[in-house]
Amino acid sequence: MEKAASMRLKEVLDALDTSHNGLTNDEAQVRLKKHGFNILVEKKSHGLTYKFLSHFKDLFGVLLLFASTLSAISGMWQLSLIILGVVLLNIFFSLFQELRAEKAMQTLKHWMPEYAKVFRDGELQKILVREIVPGDIIVLEAGDRVPADARLITAFDLWTNNVPLTGESEPQARNTKPAKSVDKAYLDSPNLVFMSTSVAKGRGKAVVLSTGMDTQFGKIANLTQTIHEDPSPLQKEIARMAKYDFSIAVVVGSIFFFASLIWLNLNFYSSILFMIGVMVACVPEGLQVTVSSALAINVLKMVKQNVLVKRLSAVQTLGSVTLICTDKTGTITKGEMTVEKLWIEDRVVEVSGVGYSPEGDFTIKGKTLKAQESNEVEKLLEIAALCNGAKVEPPSDKSAVWSVIGDPTDGALIVAALKYGMNVRNRLAEKPVLDILPFDFTRKRMVTIHKLNGDVLVYMKGAPRNILSLCSKILIDGKIEATTRKRLRSAEAKISEFANEGLRVIAVAYKKLP
Repeated sequence: MEKAASMRLKEVLDALDTSHNGLTNDEAQVRLKKHGFNILVEKKSHGLTYKFLSHFKDLFGVLLLFASTLSAISGMWQLSLIILGVVLLNIFFSLFQELRAEKAMQTLKHWMPEYAKVFRDGELQKILVREIVPGDIIVLEAGDRVPADARLITAFDLWTNNVPLTGESEPQARNTKPAKSVDKAYLDSPNLVFMSTSVAKGRGKAVVLSTGMDTQFGKIANLTQTIHEDPSPLQKEIARMAKYDFSIAVVVGSIFFFASLIWLNLNFYSSILFMIGVMVACVPEGLQVTVSSALAINVLKMVKQNVLVKRLSAVQTLGSVTLICTDKTGTITKGEMTVEKLWIEDRVVEVSGVGYSPEGDFTIKGKTLKAQESNEVEKLLEIAALCNGAKVEPPSDKSAVWSVIGDPTDGALIVAALKYGMNVRNRLAEKPVLDILPFDFTRKRMVTIHKLNGDVLVYMKGAPRNILSLCSKILIDGKIEATTRKRLRSAEAKISEFANEGLRVIAVAYKKLP
């Protein structure tokens, strides 16, 4: 795959023995037998009995079993059963969490689509993703999940969302040009698309390079199943304490055994029972189940935040982390954008709510702004929502929460309009789109042209300073007034202020044509 990024398109097609028309069905079947199904393969895990018995390797668990056995020998059956119950309860906690963690592969499989559009025998067909093979020509459109690692053949304003693979919250522009230098940064190569990523906008065609476990996503899936797990600091500490406890129990028990024989004049059997009682008392039976319970509670809290914890003991290690080093910004995110503030002529409008759920309030200095109360906010949100390439989807069978198909920033703008009570679909019906000029890095703006009765409206959004340089008027209190140097300086200052707060700043503008 690394070489494919820097090769010319004809060289890639020749290497895969395919063409722009795709493979024949017969050839696809031959390759399917050679490469296998395009699926994530789960490694066979150990049985429940093996997992259960493996927990008895824990030194502290052995110590508790030793205490339980001694209690049974001394006739203290009730105490013996209680200690044994503690051991089994702790094993139950650990087994429960391990079984939950094994569902990690199922979680990864959710990123796989079921069907894909593929050229076979020169015709576009809809086939099962599992039947895709290297050399297939796939068609990608906005909202599609990429079914395999592939090299782009055509790309029309194509952007992909790489959150599942790289964690990058921003869609990445794709093209078909051969990469000059790839080396180890092939994941950033703009002419490659990867399994599990999705098309934020645009369309294109690509030739499949790798499928199944040979894909980059497949390698990640394999990694989750083959990682060697070393004892955590907590496990090491408990094991060390178990050794001390065992040594102390033996020494103290022996002292009391000889003391009972010599000074208390007890018989041998009574002295043995006395020694056993002392040794059992030296073992903190409730420690392990207390620690496991505390860790399990925190694991459940983390699960609610979509954090997968494979081992209970890892929670303690994570709790000791004080610094996280990442390669760049935007890699540890939920992949969601949210509008937090609007600025309209010296007034900052705060927007509450997080994520893509259209629930939140608009406030100015603590005072709630009602729907249609501000002409400026109304117009700003209308432009932002209509000059847009994303779709907001309500909860469904596929997703339990509100989600966005397309650019996360565009999605956030539509959500802000919905929060304000705007019916975006009706607005779009009233002002249908005549043409679209997609965003590009040269113009740094997106333009949509709408029809309203006999007039034509041009809506625009993009980089603030780029938009400001094109504006000669401003909307204030429902009136259109000329911009002044003072107003421009005020806008520049606010742009810098928002940027310093770590916010992404976007400006909108419009023009009415006769």
